[in-house]
Amino acid sequence: MMRRIKITPLGGVGEIGALNCMVYETEGAAVVVDCGSMFPENENPGVDLVIPDFTYLHTIRRKLKGVVFTHGHEDHCGAIPYLLKEIDLPIYAAPFTLELIRSKLKEFPPPKTPRLNRYLPGEKLSLPPFEIDTVYINHSIIDAASLAFKIDGGYVVHLTDWKIDKTPLGGRTTDLKKFKSFTREGVIALLCDSTNADRPGHTLSARQITRQIKKIAQRHRGRIIITLFSSNMERVQELIHIGRELKRNVAFVGRSMHENTAIARSIGRLSLEGVNIVDVEQTRGMLDERVLLLVTGPQAEPGSVLSRIAHDEFKPFKIKRGDLVLFSSRNIPGNEKNISNMINHLCRRGANVLYEPDYD
Repeated sequence: MMRRIKITPLGGVGEIGALNCMVYETEGAAVVVDCGSMFPENENPGVDLVIPDFTYLHTIRRKLKGVVFTHGHEDHCGAIPYLLKEIDLPIYAAPFTLELIRSKLKEFPPPKTPRLNRYLPGEKLSLPPFEIDTVYINHSIIDAASLAFKIDGGYVVHLTDWKIDKTPLGGRTTDLKKFKSFTREGVIALLCDSTNADRPGHTLSARQITRQIKKIAQRHRGRIIITLFSSNMERVQELIHIGRELKRNVAFVGRSMHENTAIARSIGRLSLEGVNIVDVEQTRGMLDERVLLLVTGPQAEPGSVLSRIAHDEFKPFKIKRGDLVLFSSRNIPGNEKNISNMINHLCRRGANVLYEPDYD
């Protein structure tokens, strides 16, 4: 058993949506947890992507056992092609996360064939001398997991992003019993992130949010455009069910929406049964009450589909009076100004825009 462990953050600590990358190290071995990227901020003109500084990893490369991923959001796995370009390391990830990474590495292949290893949240990982418990947690993406490193005297828990949802869409709740079990031997350190940790109250259950979306959709007779994170497959699945019940044709809009839904279907985590999936251009000739678009870009990311629609720069689809645009996500702190500008543009083009301050 390890007597002591050294923790070195290479990015993400104390930041929002930013290049998460943590190193856990003993005298003779080291493991990297996550390898994320972030979009450039306003003070980074001409920069397309920001990634962690891997200089320290080169100094300990002989000790590195691999990279363990907690989940598949870009700020946790988006920089892995750049790391593997410099250092060949095995990868350990849950099924959906692993397929997202596999897709990235097909687009940006590393010099050596990547060694991809799958784990299921709840299983133990053995990367001697590291013995790591993986713990299932709820998050806005499937297959998210916390990690607990066993050392002499207790555990170091890397909780990653998290929420506690008693009625999640997938039915499986954060494994609080497993977390409680760590306290028997002691928790020496807890490292965690929660975007809304400083907000009073509690997070609405995903089921409550889905019921609210359904009520709104049932009342609206025009076209419905719902924007959400393209990795939130449980939410996508529920919106597909709503589209089927309301007899609306569903269009996926945005590259990541197409890619992520295809990946989820390939591993049996998304079903399109009973719903008519169409291309966004096909919606032009359809009755308004038969159209439902699932669109990327709720954070007004530069070049995202919703941002282009708002600025009337997306040729396949134009906003018109009577359209409903529904934001199915909270603002990530720091994006408020860009999101407000995008909402203003949507309203100017005649859309009725609903977002969290107006509706839970």
